[in-house]
Amino acid sequence: MADEVQTSKEDGMYMVRLSGRPDVASDEAKSTIDGLLGENSSEKLPVLVDFSQITGMNSSGVGLLFYLLTESEKRGVPVRFFRVNDLTQKVLTVAGMEDIVAIYPDEAAARAG
Repeated sequence: MADEVQTSKEDGMYMVRLSGRPDVASDEAKSTIDGLLGENSSEKLPVLVDFSQITGMNSSGVGLLFYLLTESEKRGVPVRFFRVNDLTQKVLTVAGMEDIVAIYPDEAAARAG
């Protein structure tokens, strides 16, 4: 879906706003992430991922997040998650993401790092 992943540059950081049920199989979602990381390749600004509009997450959504994390790590770009609801938090925990990415309660905390 077109609204799964939206990106912007805000106050010296890149923002990824997820909505609905993100899907790794979505070429548009992967293309959006690739575009953001390409744009950020020289600056290496933190990428903040907002989960506040997520309605669900399955293995495809987890795959998309792993794609973001893997590609960011290759480029030396830090990634921080925030506003993760309880259900999504459980999915991230089962997937082992808590061990590889910082998760913050809100945008201000994620910005502060």
